[in-house]
Amino acid sequence: MKNRTVYITAIGTGAIVLTAAVCVVGGFLGGAVDATEMPARPSSFALPTGPALLTASAGPIDVELTVDGPRVLTQVHDDGELQTVGGDRRHAGLRADRVLTSGGVSGGEAEDTHHAYGVLVGQAGTDVTAVSVVADGHRTAAVLRDGQWAAVWTVRRVDELPTEATIRYATRDGAEHRVSTAAVDDVRPSAG
Repeated sequence: MKNRTVYITAIGTGAIVLTAAVCVVGGFLGGAVDATEMPARPSSFALPTGPALLTASAGPIDVELTVDGPRVLTQVHDDGELQTVGGDRRHAGLRADRVLTSGGVSGGEAEDTHHAYGVLVGQAGTDVTAVSVVADGHRTAAVLRDGQWAAVWTVRRVDELPTEATIRYATRDGAEHRVSTAAVDDVRPSAG
């Protein structure tokens, strides 16, 4: 059995940033790790047991959004193995014809498989019918459901991932909209 390192990072505000190393067989730095010595995970970070609100996929990478009270939890899996977890509050009062992001473009690389990916999640008003993300010249259709959306795409190298992207979205009136993530980022102040 090999040692396994699991990285859990947060996406969005109100999230807990946690990095944990779990060592199996042989211990860590010459000392054994006893699970009873590990601190308990905060209850506010408990993963929901209910069904996902939506799942977006790109190759072996799945992004799953689950509503947990006033928050939306984001989980990223690579070939079914949990890679990251984050959470963000749901924004009240979003105009029907607008979108928001829960931070900028983020991404990662799975330690075991080295699959690299980009991800962007957000919220959409009731009149929004479709969302896509244009990053680094590639357009990715987002999965949109019940006012939340998620887009995930594979990249060659995670260090080449842009921090900003363009969001293209359609509304019920047939209009097409284009906006920068910087302008609709719910985490940092709007640029315009």
